[in-house]
Amino acid sequence: MHAIYTFLMQLPANRCTKELKEEASSQFETQYAPLCDENNWYQETALVTRTGRVIQLCDNGDWRGRDSWYGVIRKVEPKKRWDWAWKFALECVSTDAELFNIPSIGILPDPEGGSRKIEQMSFDELLNAIREWIPKTLSRAYSEIKPRKKGEDTFLTDHARQKRSAVFEILNECSRPPFAWPRSPYEYRAFALCEPEKGNAVMFVDIHT
Repeated sequence: MHAIYTFLMQLPANRCTKELKEEASSQFETQYAPLCDENNWYQETALVTRTGRVIQLCDNGDWRGRDSWYGVIRKVEPKKRWDWAWKFALECVSTDAELFNIPSIGILPDPEGGSRKIEQMSFDELLNAIREWIPKTLSRAYSEIKPRKKGEDTFLTDHARQKRSAVFEILNECSRPPFAWPRSPYEYRAFALCEPEKGNAVMFVDIHT
């Protein structure tokens, strides 16, 4: 399964495109790539700066179409790109936590329309929704745990509860949500590779898990 991951970085100001690409790639390779295993092959796709600049990191004609992510960001109004990048990072977290019962696997149906609700929210509204909805849902889920009957398969239910709880705990630890300190790509999808308050760029990376 592939997904877009977000990385908050501090990059040198007023550098040319080539230098920004090299610095962003270096930070990712030294600070995050060591946490990946042989299954986590990845491709850097795009970079957005606080000033609204967007830089393509994936060559045109990529065999998986990962170069298209640059085009997606280019369509966002420049003065809105920085806020958009933060909101997208938080949306990744909300999806992994299955906020409003959104399936974390994108090809599955979303009968409750959770994705549309999230798209219409501001960053603060979404963060508040996560902080209110997830604990209530987890409380109900834990209250419904019963002794397992012989032959009963509760893997999917248990996994969903445990994943939602783990994602919420990581988010709750963030000094500047949603960016957490680096950890396994199997656990979370938004990371800070610098002191969060000094971050001036967000890099988007497609990672296989």
